[in-house]
Amino acid sequence: MEPFMTDTRTKITYGALALLPLAAVIYITIQLFGFVKELSKPLAPHFGSNVVFDTLLLIAVTLMGLLAVCYLIGSVVNT
Repeated sequence: MEPFMTDTRTKITYGALALLPLAAVIYITIQLFGFVKELSKPLAPHFGSNVVFDTLLLIAVTLMGLLAVCYLIGSVVNT
C-alpha cells in the first residue's frame, strides 16, 4: 500500500506543477483582457455598434498584449 500512496502523491505533485504555468497564463490573460476593456471604453463610441467586431478586436488586442508580456519576460529571463 505504501508504494501506491507514494506514486499517487508524486503524480499529483507533478500534475500540479504542470498546471501552474497554465493557470498563470490564464490569470494574466484575464487581467489583461479587463485592462484592455477598461482602456477601450473611451474609444467605444468611435467603433460603432457591432458587438461581434468589438469583441474580436478586444480579444485580438489582448492576445497581442499577452505575446508582448511573454516576449518581455522571455527577454529578461534570457539575459
